[in-house]
Amino acid sequence: MDKSLKNNKSKLETIISLMIAFFLTGGFTAKIFASLGIIEEGMVPVILIIVLLIAYIANFLHRNTSYNLNKNNIIIVYLLTILLLINVSVKGLDSFSFKYLIDFFAFGLIGYLLILLPFNPKKVIFFVMIIGNLIIINPSALLDFAVEGYYYERLTMGTTYALIPSISATIIYFFFLKNKRFKIVQLISYLSNFYLFYLVLTKGNRGAVLTIIILLLLVIYIKISKMLKGKKLLLLPIIYSLIITTVVFFILNSAKILYKIYGLLQEQGIEVAAIIKTVNMLEKNGFIGVLNARDVVYERAFTMISNSPIIGNGIGSYGDDTYVSFPYPHNLFLQLFVEGGLLFIIPSTFIFIIILYLLLKPWNDNEQKSDWRYFILFLFILCIPRLMISSYFWRDQSFWLLIFISLMYIQKFKLFKKMKSPIQGK
Repeated sequence: MDKSLKNNKSKLETIISLMIAFFLTGGFTAKIFASLGIIEEGMVPVILIIVLLIAYIANFLHRNTSYNLNKNNIIIVYLLTILLLINVSVKGLDSFSFKYLIDFFAFGLIGYLLILLPFNPKKVIFFVMIIGNLIIINPSALLDFAVEGYYYERLTMGTTYALIPSISATIIYFFFLKNKRFKIVQLISYLSNFYLFYLVLTKGNRGAVLTIIILLLLVIYIKISKMLKGKKLLLLPIIYSLIITTVVFFILNSAKILYKIYGLLQEQGIEVAAIIKTVNMLEKNGFIGVLNARDVVYERAFTMISNSPIIGNGIGSYGDDTYVSFPYPHNLFLQLFVEGGLLFIIPSTFIFIIILYLLLKPWNDNEQKSDWRYFILFLFILCIPRLMISSYFWRDQSFWLLIFISLMYIQKFKLFKKMKSPIQGK
């Protein structure tokens, strides 16, 4: 490739990677600028549209004609668009189907259009980390979104989750992707995102704290996996068993462990909102109280699933049901099952298994593959823990990118390519 063409492609990759980073941090960016009175907090969709326009203007100016086309992604986009339009035509513009159609266009379709352009997954993670430095503009910005509850101050759920992208990117970058360049920029980013991490740890909701814990556990797993090569890989089943045993132990003894941590923190005068809230709920209503009324939401979801398990009840059906006070069932797979039945849940579960395989298989691939897998890890952390306990997938840009990027990985590296027979060619 001509040197000038190579430089041109590299510059375009950098611009598109930066735009994807802003796409993933739209909530955080909006809150920072909203605190300065520049925009309204609800301007996230506008930010995403601006990001898309900048990306395609840059693509045009660089005269790029190469696109990351993937037939499976194209099929998903077309099928979901058709299904959403059919649901809207039946239920009307005042239904949740119409709301989810707009959400999908803003968070799913724009994400799909962005990754059609050349980008570098490693650069995306780097830029998401850098965007965390926006907190320097107004260090107290996020505290403006704090509320009082259970005798402590906490950040709203939306604010807390808006911090997760930059924190997660920093953790992944620090442990796996850091290099000798941009030392000052990296140091400043580490400090800025450590402050964001401190806010989440002390004032964030339980889901966000759990998300970071899951990421740190996966980091430990990857580090161990990288140490195991050759015959040492036989130790992986033992590691899996230890992980499962440890998780089961903590679940069975969660109350005791939680009260112990709570007591130690109180002795030191340290307040952690997630722990205080959980302890208060345990004392009031036991383990059911910890679910924070999710048991009622889940029960209603199972009832709707039993009514139409094959084709589901239709997109947005849970929110349209006036029986419930929550517009979605606070669980990714329950919502998929409620809305699309087995037609949704089977392919979704298949993709989810592939993603887990990419995260848990031995981490000893070449650098290019690893960079893509780190990006999948990053997107997984941003959406799956949150979608399993709160929020909904139609409005989650990281969820759509996770699906699209995973399918791109499968095609790019021929994950399911048939192995050649040992006797072939003899």
